[in-house]
Amino acid sequence: MVSSPSTETTPDAGLRKLPFWIDGFLALTDGIQSPLLFRKWAAIATIAAALERKVYVRAFKRILYPNLYILLTGGPGVGKTESLREVHRMWDQLPDIHTAPSSVSRASLIDELNSASRTVFRPFDQQAAITKFNSLQVAATEFGTFLTQYETEFMSTLNDLYDCVRYKERKRHMKEPIDLPNPQLTIIAGTTPAWLGGTLPETAWAEGFSSRLMLIYSGERVKVDPWALASDKSEEESALYSDLKQIHSMFGQMMFEPEVETAFRAWYMDDCRPVPEHPRLEHYLPRRHIHFMKICMVMSVCRAPDYVIRLEDYQRAMDFFLEAEATMPEVFKAMRYNSDSNVIDEAYNFVYTLYVKDRKPISEHRIIRFLSERMPSHQIQKVLEVMVQSGVLKVAGVGTGFGGRNSYEPVSRNLQGG
Repeated sequence: MVSSPSTETTPDAGLRKLPFWIDGFLALTDGIQSPLLFRKWAAIATIAAALERKVYVRAFKRILYPNLYILLTGGPGVGKTESLREVHRMWDQLPDIHTAPSSVSRASLIDELNSASRTVFRPFDQQAAITKFNSLQVAATEFGTFLTQYETEFMSTLNDLYDCVRYKERKRHMKEPIDLPNPQLTIIAGTTPAWLGGTLPETAWAEGFSSRLMLIYSGERVKVDPWALASDKSEEESALYSDLKQIHSMFGQMMFEPEVETAFRAWYMDDCRPVPEHPRLEHYLPRRHIHFMKICMVMSVCRAPDYVIRLEDYQRAMDFFLEAEATMPEVFKAMRYNSDSNVIDEAYNFVYTLYVKDRKPISEHRIIRFLSERMPSHQIQKVLEVMVQSGVLKVAGVGTGFGGRNSYEPVSRNLQGG
């Protein structure tokens, strides 16, 4: 459906009701069964999509828009769907936002984007009185439904659309070629490590699409009282919607405070440290500064419509960015991790080998370090406890190991379970 042109008399009419939009979103969604980290990035995706192709910065001799590709990753039932429902609920407040269906092929995605035309009239702006672009937003509860199989051509198309460059397509079956001079696509989707491991080939992590992904991982399972009464949040909800609509009306170039330019330049020249460490993130690393700059834009507009990225926005963006990156290696551990029993066997052999060699109890920190290379961190303590409770390991010393941790000895296999 093609939206009717919108007329705007001022880029950001009215006063903001909330000091920081993301905080308001997190307060409103507090109590849903979804991890805080997922809700944070659902808020970021909501704002990135609301800005469409109307707000930008100039850096690295190019124009950058705040669109992002965000993948909420975790096991079944972790809470990906709940966060994505909130994204849809926010977007429903913006009637001229175009959203894609959950399942699309490459061809149908382009058709949807082609139909998602936007015309913004700004009679007070002599340089951009009429602006036309194509903007499409995706919030897919299952990335495997949106992307049913790995196709190189589809990936290449998504790469082009992420960069917001002109997209042309002409094939023999088309009556008219598709020419999108100003496209923009934002994606937030949910998936499991098992889907990633089973669908994306090893080579995919060395290609352009994976470098454009913000992988957000959580294994936290949020539990709520099933009979707790919902509190009245209508006033907070109204304020959130009001500010979102104002953010959606913003239009123009954002500038950087001099202190931000200095801080960003220093960080960039220092190789954007700290750097997430995992071999499959090798090709993500060169694009980190681009992702970060987009997040800076989001933080700024969540604070105020002053079109300036201030030092507080930069610092907030860095906090969000590094927190997310700290979870990224967990995705690949979870992809590798098959079952508790397999890891227990590997850990037992590790402990047994060390014990036979030195005839000394093995400190807990060495076992944890071994497990941390094979499974998500939130599952390590559970596996260690299972190994003791099932008689695979026995506690040889309480609080005597490194840092006051326990130490362990392996139990002979013919005695296990006895």
